[in-house]
Amino acid sequence: MKKSIIITLILLSASWMLKAQTYSGGSGTEGDPFQIATKADLKYLSDNDTHYDGYYFKQTADIYFEASDFQSGGDFYYSGSGFLPIGGGSGATRRQFKSSYDGNNKVIDGIYMNRSEDDAGFFGEIMELQQTVEPWAILHIPTIENVTLTNVNITNSGSLTGGLVGQFFQGTISNCFVSGSVTGTKVGGLVGQSEGGTTIQESKNSATVSGTNSVGGLIGYAGDKVIRCYNTGNVSGQGDVGGFVGTVGRDAAIYDCYSKGDVNRTSGATSTNIGGFAGRVVYDYMMETGGLVYNCYSLGNVNYINASNPTNKGFSGSTTGEFSSNYFDSDVSNQSSATGATAKTTTQMKTQSTFTGWDFTNIWEIIGGNGANYPTLRDNPEQSEVTTPTTQASSLVFSSVQTNQITVSWTSGDGTNRVVFAKQANTGTTSPVDNTTYTANTSFGSGTEIATGWYCVYNGSGTSVTVTNLTAETDYIFQVFEYNGGAGEELYLTA
Repeated sequence: MKKSIIITLILLSASWMLKAQTYSGGSGTEGDPFQIATKADLKYLSDNDTHYDGYYFKQTADIYFEASDFQSGGDFYYSGSGFLPIGGGSGATRRQFKSSYDGNNKVIDGIYMNRSEDDAGFFGEIMELQQTVEPWAILHIPTIENVTLTNVNITNSGSLTGGLVGQFFQGTISNCFVSGSVTGTKVGGLVGQSEGGTTIQESKNSATVSGTNSVGGLIGYAGDKVIRCYNTGNVSGQGDVGGFVGTVGRDAAIYDCYSKGDVNRTSGATSTNIGGFAGRVVYDYMMETGGLVYNCYSLGNVNYINASNPTNKGFSGSTTGEFSSNYFDSDVSNQSSATGATAKTTTQMKTQSTFTGWDFTNIWEIIGGNGANYPTLRDNPEQSEVTTPTTQASSLVFSSVQTNQITVSWTSGDGTNRVVFAKQANTGTTSPVDNTTYTANTSFGSGTEIATGWYCVYNGSGTSVTVTNLTAETDYIFQVFEYNGGAGEELYLTA
């Protein structure tokens, strides 16, 4: 008698039904953080400040917004203002986020805001949690890490606007990324303004940034440490406009950073505090101290729209500040000189020996060797413009069923590749993790085991796979996931 394989097919679907006053799991402790997995979770977090003081959050799934979410009748309409920042506001309605959020390298895509208030961004205002009675003590210093915000569309007519954070008082931001567009005053692609007691490290921005004053690709106004970060987004503004930072405060230190974005002084502006890297670096003559920038470089073209272009704005737009070992590319920046940096040709900028005193063992590298590329950061590699697919593979068909093998085929979604997992069971699901490469083997049980019993049987751009080494009269589950990106940079569609 001919034996056959019983196939159980699990179809994935997404449900955005809003839950009442809850998250997807967790208790809010460091060991068991609240789980943010859906738009409903984000809505509750932004609407309610119940857990703003000393709690922990962890994102556990990619979250995608649609235009309808921000239109009349959508859950994030808010009278046309769009997403409500987590924390922020002023006066009696001021809310400060004093907790920690781990984005877990998951994506939040398509956030829209059109607001008119201070402190606008995914987070409006972040501050440390202090004990309010004697003895005074700091109870929690916020950490914002591993957050990826793609395709943001943020406009704010108020002050202090950032793709990630509007106003950052105390804490650490680490390994965060923003793409899209951000517009405001004291505006940065990542952070609008940081104060003393903050560290921003190993983060990046590719969003286009525009505004009036203190406009920077990564940060509008820097008040403390910014380390091993970069910007690739273009920047436009009127005064204190820089490719990386608009204004560097008196007590700020920026080092091991770079900017590749173009810088434009908008039509009608007269300020000369425009630079390829920094718009203005503050110096306090009474205190005899100023903002410090060292081991940094810039490449962006500096332009005065509807006016004669300058030739001395290759790095800093102001003549004040403290600088050391900075460089700019005079071939591509349209600038021949600069305050705070040394002009170098493109060839020199791609040569390690140019960068005197820089650490090319632990911090910097030139991928491909001298002449191949500009320096990049070892612990903060450049974010390729990879996006997560939006349409999942569908219409799975099982054919050529034999005693110990079967052919699985599908209709591809809009990813460049897809990965297939199989498990000997009749219930259960699994999900791949972004930036993780899974090795496939068509012999069941030999590929990467993503979770207990789940094995990778296919990884490629095709539409079918024949899986062998199966057991007759046994249930198997197959799941197909679309993804974009090369090895180590995969972004998987898990919905």
